[in-house]
Amino acid sequence: MWILLGFIALIATCINLYLYKVGREYELAMAMALSFTALTLVAQYSMVFNWVKQEDWSALLDVVPTMEKALWVLTSISIIVNIAPVLLELKTKNDKFIKEKNMLATKQLDDIKQLQQEVEVYDVLELKLNWEMLRARNSDQLDFFYYENDELLAFIGLYPFGSTVEVTGMVKPAERRKGHFTKLFEEAMTSVHQSGYKTILLNASASAEAAKVFLAKQGAVYSFSEHQMRWESQRLSAPSGFTLRHSESIDLDMRIRLDVEAFDMTLEDAIAMESVISGERDRDMLMIDVNNETIGKVWVQREAGEAWIYGFSILPEHQGKGIGRKVLQQIVKQQSEAGYSVHLDVETENAHALGLYEAVGFVVTHAQDYYTYVR
Repeated sequence: MWILLGFIALIATCINLYLYKVGREYELAMAMALSFTALTLVAQYSMVFNWVKQEDWSALLDVVPTMEKALWVLTSISIIVNIAPVLLELKTKNDKFIKEKNMLATKQLDDIKQLQQEVEVYDVLELKLNWEMLRARNSDQLDFFYYENDELLAFIGLYPFGSTVEVTGMVKPAERRKGHFTKLFEEAMTSVHQSGYKTILLNASASAEAAKVFLAKQGAVYSFSEHQMRWESQRLSAPSGFTLRHSESIDLDMRIRLDVEAFDMTLEDAIAMESVISGERDRDMLMIDVNNETIGKVWVQREAGEAWIYGFSILPEHQGKGIGRKVLQQIVKQQSEAGYSVHLDVETENAHALGLYEAVGFVVTHAQDYYTYVR
């Protein structure tokens, strides 16, 4: 009897797997396979019980030790094989859920881009939305959306840099003065407060008069401005006397040191900043070596035909020797020859850096104002 029941269990298992493979309902076949597996065990038990009742000790000694191991193995295989379709289906559903989350994020990014373009055309300005950070988000507590009828009307993004967070936002021109942005701002500031950031910088285009009025109402105080610069094509020489190489893990301490000494960052902010920079596609973190000694770094981000230069820094003791200018010339030359327009940001009060960039051929295209906000 147990052989017949085991054979039926095997057939039902095969049917279970076949139905799953062809995309049909398999649950009944799975239930039958597991049921007949259980009946096979009961039949085996009945057989052993009869041997004990008949005191057939030789049969027990010959069969039971081997049968015990076989039953454990075969029963385990039957259970694993029959529930495999359920586990595979759960994995498929989870993959689909993750894909849908990514699709939602993609829609949000598309909505942000569309709103940004509308605002920039209407106000004749350029918004700084840090797209490389937006696309690499790993938290849902950094972006705030206001939708009506599936249309994005207002957006605020938080951009953490160690203990400092920068805040940038925008609202659809036709939907201004309706309280949408104020509501989002309150939500964003609540999140900032809960996260414990020490410094809050509100960013707005220097030509955005409506933004300045809003920031004044919030009690924000002007802190500094940044120029956004673009390189104007001109002949550049091929500089020498230094080496540019891709950053490695062993360079982390030097990158932190450069942030502290060249940018006056706190050690906490420098560690947080450098720890999140990774070697993603179209992003290069380069170290500057002179005579086999690392003296600086620069970060190049490429996107949509533009190459942006960030974090360009030289150790103070090596500044004023013309190394920075040579490095900048080489990077600009490489990126422009690769077909990219070259851009960078610089604080307006950093006269030395501003003069260096202008000497290489950069011109100011836009300006961004930063305001300190105390909740």
